[in-house]
Formats: sequence, C-alpha cells, structure tokens
Amino acid sequence: LSTVSDMLLAELPKRSQTILERRFGLRVGHPATLDTIGKTYGITRERVRQIEADAFQKLRKGSAYQRLASLFETLRGYIDRHGGVMAEHVLLPDITEAPEHPHAYFLLSLAQPFQRISEDEAFHNRWHTSAEMAGAVEAALKATAVHLARENRVCSREEVHALFANQMASLGKTPEVEHFDSYLEISKLIR
Repeated sequence: LSTVSDMLLAELPKRSQTILERRFGLRVGHPATLDTIGKTYGITRERVRQIEADAFQKLRKGSAYQRLASLFETLRGYIDRHGGVMAEHVLLPDITEAPEHPHAYFLLSLAQPFQRISEDEAFHNRWHTSAEMAGAVEAALKATAVHLARENRVCSREEVHALFANQMASLGKTPEVEHFDSYLEISKLIR
C-alpha cells in the first residue's frame, strides 16, 4: 500500500505531499497533529486542515485515483462482506500488515464511500460504507447492551446474537447472521 500512497502523493505539490505524509504518518508510522504540522510551517491548525482537504479534493480528481478504482472497490466489497461496518482494530490488520496500517488508513480516508467514526464511550473506532447501516447497528448494539445489563448474567453467544437480531428487526433491518460478530467487535459495552 505504500507504493499506492506514493503514486497518489506524486500528483501533489511538495508541501501538500509532506503535510499528508506527516498527518497520516506515512513515513514514520505515527501521525502528527494539526498543531505540530502547523508550527513547522508557521500556519494555524485550521490552515493545515484546509490544505489537507484541498489535497484530498485534488487527489480524488487525479488520474492515479481513477486508476485505483478497482482497489477501492475491493476494499468496499471487503467491508460490505462484513456487514458494511467494521471495527478499525479488526479492519486494518485484516487488509494489511502493521507497518502498512498508516497507508491503509490514508487510502480509506481518501476514498469514497468510506467513512470513519471516532471511538466514544460505547464504541471503538470504526469504518463504514453506509451511514444508515452504521446508525442502525450502533442503535441495536446500544439497546442490546442495555438489555444485557438488565439481565445481569452471562449470556451465550447465541443469546447475544438473538437479542441483537431482534433489535435490528425493530429498526427494520435484517442483517446476515455472519455479520453479527463483526458488528459486536465495534462495541465496548458487549463482551
């Protein structure tokens, strides 16, 4: 994936390249904050964010991005085969080795239709291809967690799956049973 990232970045001016490399940790393996990058260039964090957004727009219109359509479609298919929503700590190791995680994160951030939702008290960082499905899964997982907390007992995997399926049905969704474990991976409340 580093080769793919390099191919994309080659279409940008040097400053935009460097900002994206630092922002996503493409050269050193860990991302730099907006503040840190801004201090390097003597600009505000908001200006760094603007340069990043502008660079993404340019990349999405570039020829390298168009040549990578099949890669992005493969990534989309992978997430969709896991129900359209995946925990980041599962997705990144599934698609590449650890040293390449920053590149996978960069490509997912760049490409449409991938969206990342940051972790909160109930869920781990996660990626989705459908905001509607992500919202339904999160609502069903929260309701399932509330039900399990009221039960105050250890439940079997099958019981948890049945509770989750009922919650999804109440939202008008009927996910595939093979997606349930993938959905449960995003939850911090259900273990």
